[in-house]
Amino acid sequence: MADTLERSSPQERNMDLCTESDYDRAVDVVHRHRAASVALLQRQLNFEPAYAQALLQRMTRDGTFVRELESGLFDYLPPSMAIELAALRGFARAVMASWPHADLAAGTLHGLAVEHGLLHEIRAAGPCSETCSCATLFSFPVTCYRKAAAISDHQSRPK
Repeated sequence: MADTLERSSPQERNMDLCTESDYDRAVDVVHRHRAASVALLQRQLNFEPAYAQALLQRMTRDGTFVRELESGLFDYLPPSMAIELAALRGFARAVMASWPHADLAAGTLHGLAVEHGLLHEIRAAGPCSETCSCATLFSFPVTCYRKAAAISDHQSRPK
């Protein structure tokens, strides 16, 4: 073990030393303040800078609510945005993994979007509104795709 510690970087050593209790406390502070920074964890929990950095890097790897920016700073994402971002990342990875090998027709993209929570399928027995395009294109019942609630809610909020 001493050999491993000698060869690892200070960040790796700090990551190995992160306790679950400290991690849980740090997560609580980040959520409560809706912010993620080394300085915040230093002020609120009296952690050393390298230790606070290691905890934030672990949050980046373990969850979706903190991400590390290219500048080395951290960004807190509200839960709804974090869920949407995770879904979009999963969808993008699936599309890119399929792209050179598969036909990315509308049905394939719809399936991947449903799989990653961006769309949901509904079986409609009739038109959903007077402007329903399905009514002019298909005979009912028909399978329709709707944006997932988290995506719809986020896009409809005032800026």
